[in-house]
Amino acid sequence: MKRTMTILTLISAGVLTCHGQKNVSVGTDIASCVLYGRINLNTTYAFCEKWSAGADVYVNASNMFKGPDSEEIEHWSELYGNMERKSYIDFVETGICVSYWPKQAFQGPTISIGSCVKDRSGPDMTAALGYYCRICKGLAAVLMYRICILESLNKRSEPVEGLRIGISYAF
Repeated sequence: MKRTMTILTLISAGVLTCHGQKNVSVGTDIASCVLYGRINLNTTYAFCEKWSAGADVYVNASNMFKGPDSEEIEHWSELYGNMERKSYIDFVETGICVSYWPKQAFQGPTISIGSCVKDRSGPDMTAALGYYCRICKGLAAVLMYRICILESLNKRSEPVEGLRIGISYAF
């Protein structure tokens, strides 16, 4: 685990030092933070006009908070069925991916494949489909759906867990 965190830190530091290049993006996922208490940081480097490579880290901070009360659990159970607490909780998730951009890097639609490693449930493959909508200059709103393939096949995740809504800044 320490090795993975060290590698991601070095990748992030290397990407963040490329100030003059217009092919670096840093972002966060707001939806996961609000819904699940997971804090996210992701960095992406566009190594070509339509291709990019990225790394992300999710840290589960929900254990620091009390959690949902009985009324909230009942509400979500009515909407999505039985909302049982998972038998395992991943505290840290790290991942890497390669993305293709039909228009240009960090603009418009994107499709990506990659892998992730969760500290309790192990490695998995990921696939994502998303859209980057420019707000101003380098700031963009991000809407993405990312799925962990093995976790979905084993039915250990809900479909709504793949939704990512966040912001990104490309410089």
